[in-house]
Amino acid sequence: MNKLTLFIALFLAILANDISAQLFLTIKPMAGSGDTYGVYVQPCGDLPLSGNTITGSGQITLVASTGAVMVALTSVSGTWVVDSAISGPSESPDKVYYSAGFIMDYPAIALAANIETLLFTVKMGGVLTAQPELIDNENDPFAQLPNSMGSNPGNDLSVIDIGAEPTAFYSYGGNYAPDNFACGGETQPGGPGNSPFFAGAVKLGERLNRKWFALVPNPAIDWVKVDFGGEAHNTRGVVRLWDRRGNALGKLDKAENSHVSINVWELPAGLYF
Repeated sequence: MNKLTLFIALFLAILANDISAQLFLTIKPMAGSGDTYGVYVQPCGDLPLSGNTITGSGQITLVASTGAVMVALTSVSGTWVVDSAISGPSESPDKVYYSAGFIMDYPAIALAANIETLLFTVKMGGVLTAQPELIDNENDPFAQLPNSMGSNPGNDLSVIDIGAEPTAFYSYGGNYAPDNFACGGETQPGGPGNSPFFAGAVKLGERLNRKWFALVPNPAIDWVKVDFGGEAHNTRGVVRLWDRRGNALGKLDKAENSHVSINVWELPAGLYF
């Protein structure tokens, strides 16, 4: 049976390169305002960011309760406009969907590793029973095409880095929770739809390893061995595993050894944390 050993402390950078083309989005309230929210992008992993990037295309769809109204959209990085507003489709009769389309890279969207960049703000009015969210491309019923309105909601963002050698391309990878995720990986998952997530060991309430790693399973690999190093020997801990949508796939206890083995043979291809 084939095995792959992941030495988290030593080979984290190598793993990050394998998932480098990922841009993640979030939405959260703007400080000092009760009705205005900011949409942010954050590049994750060891991207070869050169500072000479060009955003080529993008769309971001916000989801709110029926009765909520987007009063204004203000571009901050890049130029964005509201392309569509659809209220109460048959797939989600209690939701309203606002899609903002990317027009041009002016003001330029500046990307920095592990740093949030504010793309635009939205001011909400009407009857808003909860904070607006970003659509979940995979699980929102209205995002599954074709839909009842002939619309094409969803999140997408494509960036080319012409200063990288070789030229690099970055794309939208998912959403993350606004209040409990740092791209460096020191936080726990926020629930379904948020990614990427932390995976590590816990010792007496403290994390032995404060970094997350991602795995793309290969059909030739049956097991993944996660090694926590000598400091974890003779201690107890737990390894938790999530997929990229935040679905918990279980946990494994680390007893007196400094590693655990995870059976990944039956897992579909994708990102795991």
